[in-house]
Amino acid sequence: MTNKLLDTLLRLMIASLLIIACYSSQNHNYYVLLRWVIFSSSIYWAYKTKQTSILAFILSVALGILFNPIMPFHFPKSIWTMIDMIVGIFLLIRIDWKELKQGKGKTNA
Repeated sequence: MTNKLLDTLLRLMIASLLIIACYSSQNHNYYVLLRWVIFSSSIYWAYKTKQTSILAFILSVALGILFNPIMPFHFPKSIWTMIDMIVGIFLLIRIDWKELKQGKGKTNA
């Protein structure tokens, strides 16, 4: 699996989790898991984009800070719903759908 395909699948998974969080009421453990997944993914993206895109690096760091599980921000449910929706839509927009289609039929040799 290529790194680009892995990035695409990671974005798709997180966007899906965020959208589920927006439209349903989950228990506390779901939101803790969501924070850890987004936090660790944003660290990964920040590391990957540090040398290539300063904007992507800054957005990844900001996302990591917003969703950090160690010292979490405590917003009302309505604010988190809006944040989850915005971040989920942003991640869906950033997905390279061509790469996902091309990578679907490929296997590593």
